[in-house]
This record gives sequence, C-alpha cells and structure tokens, in this order.
Amino acid sequence: MSLLSFVVSTPGKIILHGEHSVVYGKTALAASLNLRTCVTLKENGGKEETLKLSLPKVSLEKQYNLTELKNHLHSISIPLLNDMSSTSFSLETPELIDLSSLLELLKTFLKQSAESKLSTQQENSLLAFFCLFVGMLVSVNIELEPFTIFVDTDLSIGAGVGSSASFSVSLAATFFQYIRTKVASKYEISQNISRKSFKPAKLNVTNLTCFNDKEKDLISRWAFLNERIMHGNPSGIDNMICTYGSVVEFRKNAGIKKLPGVDLWILLVDTGVSRNTASLVERVAEKKRRFSQVIDAVLDALDGVALSASALIGQLASHSGGDELNLQVGKLELTGAGGGGFAFSLLPPGYPDAKLDQLLQHLAAEGFKGTKTQLGGAGVSVKPI
Repeated sequence: MSLLSFVVSTPGKIILHGEHSVVYGKTALAASLNLRTCVTLKENGGKEETLKLSLPKVSLEKQYNLTELKNHLHSISIPLLNDMSSTSFSLETPELIDLSSLLELLKTFLKQSAESKLSTQQENSLLAFFCLFVGMLVSVNIELEPFTIFVDTDLSIGAGVGSSASFSVSLAATFFQYIRTKVASKYEISQNISRKSFKPAKLNVTNLTCFNDKEKDLISRWAFLNERIMHGNPSGIDNMICTYGSVVEFRKNAGIKKLPGVDLWILLVDTGVSRNTASLVERVAEKKRRFSQVIDAVLDALDGVALSASALIGQLASHSGGDELNLQVGKLELTGAGGGGFAFSLLPPGYPDAKLDQLLQHLAAEGFKGTKTQLGGAGVSVKPI
C-alpha cells in the first residue's frame, strides 16, 4: 500500500458585523477570506516510529515517539461530562468531552515531554493538536502509522482574521481525512469503526477528494473544542465560517444561513497591535454585568445593523452594476470588533489598481502592511499530493 499523503486547506474569516453581540445570541455577518491555512500530512514510511510536527509560524518543531503516543492514547480514559462512561462516546460525539479535565491531562503530558519552556502560542498550538489527536483517535479502530504534519498559513496570528479557527478546522479535517482513508482501506462496506468499550459509529466513505455537508458539520464541531481552548467562550461562528466558506448570516445555536454570492473585495490593514479575542469577550461581559440595560440595548442595535447588512447583500446579488451598485455598496460599509489586529475597509467595485497601489505604498511608508482579499471563498478542502 502506498504511503498516505494529502493537504487540507481552510480559509480565514472576517466578521463584518456583530462580532461582540453574536456571543449573546444576536445576529452576525461573516465571510471567509481567500487567505488560507494549509496542513500537509505525509506518512513517513521506514522503521522510524516517529510523529513529527512542524509549525514554523509559531517557531515550533516537535518529534514524538509514536509507539509511546499510541500506548498513551489507548490507555487514556477520556474525560466525559457528567461522569459518562466511554460506551456513550464515539467520533460522532465531541460535545461529550469534558474539555477542562482533558486539558489538565494534556498540560501534564506537555510538561513531562517539554525540552524547553513553551510560549503561550506554542503551548496553545500543542494543546489544540493533542486535544484533537486524543479526542478524534482514541475511539477509532485504526492503526496509526508514523507521519509528519506541516502547517503553513497566509494568516497573521492574533489579528482577528480567524487564524486559530482556520488552524483548528484544518487540524480536525486532517485527522478526519486520516481516519476515513484508513477506514476506506480497511472496510469494503460501512462497519462499526469504534474500538471495544466505545459507542458504535459508522463512517460511510464515498469520496476522499472532498467533504460533504454532514462531514463538514462533524469537522466544525471538533474544531469548536479547539476554539474553546483559544478563546474561552466563543460563539462558534469562526469555526463554522472557516469550515463552510462563503458569506453567511449566523446566530448562536441556530447555525448558518448562506447569503447569495456577491463580488466583494476588502483591504486588510495590519495595525501591528496584537489582538486577544478572549480578553475582548471578557471586557464586554464585564460591561454587561455592570450596565446590563445599556449594553442590552447596544446589543439589540448591533443585531439590527447585522440584519440590515444581510438584507443589503441579498439586494446586491441582483444588481447588474453601474451607479446604483456603487450606491448600494456604499451603504454597506463595514465595522469590526476593534481591539487591534486588522482594520478593514470595503473596496468599491472597479476601484482602480493604480489608486490601490498608491494607497498601499502610502500605508507601507507609514509602517502598515495592506492586503487586498476577496470575501466569500471556498470552505475546507482536501487533495492528495
């Protein structure tokens, strides 16, 4: 059998309206970016029992003994909510994992295996990796082979363009692709893929070159675990938009509504100010605790803005162009969450390249990097290499 080798690609995202209010069940408007994270998995072959992990964006290179990892994986009693037994858990039920307890186990493991002190970004990256490594593989009856994972990204970290969600979705999709490829080679027809003592689960593998909507839903749900590691109490919009792509209207616990395709471009400008989403969310929560009536009114207003913008995008999809289109685009404008990271502005249709180049040069002279990018690109994808 040939060595397994594939690359998973996932877009970044931007929230156009409602980034703060979406946490409280209000509407948000979000879009994928044509800036992407790519995770490449290659089986190593040979006799070296090694798992290699390379994340140059956070200056992290790690090697682990795969035999020891497999022994640890198969010996772990995965912590589940409400003291459930493992017979309730399978690949299909990530929501049952007691994340705080699992993180304690993983942090102990990292301390024991660390050769040097890890930065916060490096530790979070490893926690995210092993959260999905353990969570997604512990119950599945497949044989792990030595492999290398390499992560590359167009996205700046801590800048509000979905670097963590893009990373999380890419990892979840990578492990899912690994599982279903192994399952496809092991079973000719759909059978129970769970190990003994775990809840039975079936995986119907029909196409290894793409993910269908049901598979994307599972990938997004696993990625949400990692988003909780990175952001504390996220709404779920980031992992969903990175999974499905396009421009969407989102409301917590209600899923996404894809909006009609429109040709919208924005200019991203890196402010150079680091952005901490978890901190921003907590600051809003504190204001809501202290001034509930005022903040509730603001959140309702933000909901109205997002719904108006959603309706406007629907109208834009039916326009053929001309001055009326420019007028409608001008009404759209954009907001954002503040707190650093990228500033962004909508580029009018037909904005001259010469003027944009002049603007980018001016920004560069002031120490800011600008990037033109399209909204609403494809979601998570996979291809063999």
